[in-house]
Amino acid sequence: MVEPRACPECLRRAALLALLGPYVERVATGEPGSRSPELLRLSNEDLTEVAAPKVATQLLARVEALSESELEAELTDACCWACCRHGDLYPDSLRDASDAPWALIGRGNPGLLEAVEPFGTVTIVGARRATSYGREISRELGRELASAGMIVVSGLAFGIDGCAHRGALDADGRTIAVLGCGPDNAYPAAHRSLWRRISEVGLVISEFPPGAQPWKWTFPARNRIMAALAGMTVVVEAAARSAR
Repeated sequence: MVEPRACPECLRRAALLALLGPYVERVATGEPGSRSPELLRLSNEDLTEVAAPKVATQLLARVEALSESELEAELTDACCWACCRHGDLYPDSLRDASDAPWALIGRGNPGLLEAVEPFGTVTIVGARRATSYGREISRELGRELASAGMIVVSGLAFGIDGCAHRGALDADGRTIAVLGCGPDNAYPAAHRSLWRRISEVGLVISEFPPGAQPWKWTFPARNRIMAALAGMTVVVEAAARSAR
């Protein structure tokens, strides 16, 4: 198995995103040019200047001052590991994307990330307020796909996402949860037991460092990771506005 490693530069990027959380919240919208995945294509300097111009210098200096040992200790203390775009463990399906995360922070089995390949991975997403029928279909899809040897990717959210993970676990299959917060943060809190089980037998990943809190903008941001990991994305049930 490839040993998970991330360079300090990419880990500092993750730390910067956590610091910028409340600032990006104010500037990220659904309008072209201001969507969170588009903002995340920017360099550290440009992103900080766009999101937090009044404190840009201070935030960049704070992140730059983080030593490699401090960054690694943060991961170890949270029972996490990291890989970055410069390493072999980083998924090829993400590597060439213009808005790809610089680093992925993981909690769980890094070998599962190594096993990700588009035609063997399916992302299942959908409404949080799903119907009972939608939840049933999602769980069955997760179970059947995992039974066939596929890796099931979803976002641990209420409704469709949680059911897809549970279906994969029902089949003793492989599942990856992609979070819009630090991978050590069970979000939503009501899914703590599901998060714990996936951490133990599957994999939880994020582009945000341990301790990072979720914001509204981090969820569409994490969606791009889920879509890129898989060769197919199945939307089980969603509101019309989700297509925007």
